[in-house]
Amino acid sequence: MIKNQTLLKNKIADSRGRLYRVALAWCGDKMLADDLVQEAIATSIDKSEQLRNEDQLFGWLYSILNNKWYRYLRRNEFHENIDEQMPCEDSGPSVVCQELQLVNQVRYAITKLPVVERQVLV
Repeated sequence: MIKNQTLLKNKIADSRGRLYRVALAWCGDKMLADDLVQEAIATSIDKSEQLRNEDQLFGWLYSILNNKWYRYLRRNEFHENIDEQMPCEDSGPSVVCQELQLVNQVRYAITKLPVVERQVLV
């Protein structure tokens, strides 16, 4: 059992940013991610005495967040059939990487121009 519950509760609260990034990646909705994290933090603070090893804090928090996410999906009857999904129109990681490489190449080429031409172009 962890002796200093106040310190543990502060660490839980400080983990909000990490949990939010995970929740946002899972659901893709900023408001929903914020709600999921709020619920996960509230639950973990209420049940902080259940954590036996502080070294496992983040795994424990992610587990609680994961449970909140699945509970949300079940509550909203969010069932996806992969055969019925439409292809995503958003750029995938490879397209984003290619775009970033192109941006970097253009920036590098601009730095090689004479100052006057660089000013006009930029």
